Amino acid sequence: IVKSSLALRAFPSDPSNIVAWFPAEAVSSAIVDATLMSFEKPQFTTINLVHPCPVPWDVIMSSMAGIAELPMIPFPEWVQRVRDRAMSATAEDFENIPGIKLLDFLTSMAGKPANLEFSTTKAQELSRSLRTLQPLDEKDVRRWMAYWRRKDFI
Repeated sequence: IVKSSLALRAFPSDPSNIVAWFPAEAVSSAIVDATLMSFEKPQFTTINLVHPCPVPWDVIMSSMAGIAELPMIPFPEWVQRVRDRAMSATAEDFENIPGIKLLDFLTSMAGKPANLEFSTTKAQELSRSLRTLQPLDEKDVRRWMAYWRRKDFI
């Protein structure tokens, strides 16, 4: 979505949606915590490994849009821009707008809240790193975007 948004010159807004993403280092820590804890006292066979403090989609996307100095547009309109570009896509478009390859998925997301709520109680019991994980904010977004730029992804 980020790379496609940069090429489309706008980021998708979806005020009804939430984001439960979390940094890779937090995922790694949670897996290690859960694995070590399960050896001590096995009690859970399945945990929901999602951010225990989800944030609104627009918190993340507006931070990205602000960093890129681009506007936010409604998600369905953003998907339509992807669809329009897909109609006459060049090899360069496929490279710069990876959302073209995910058009069916993005269309299914457009305008439909995907606010599935997952209990993280068990995961937090097993993992100190999940219990102390802070909600995502602009600092996280800046770090992600700086990394993607260093790696020439965006």
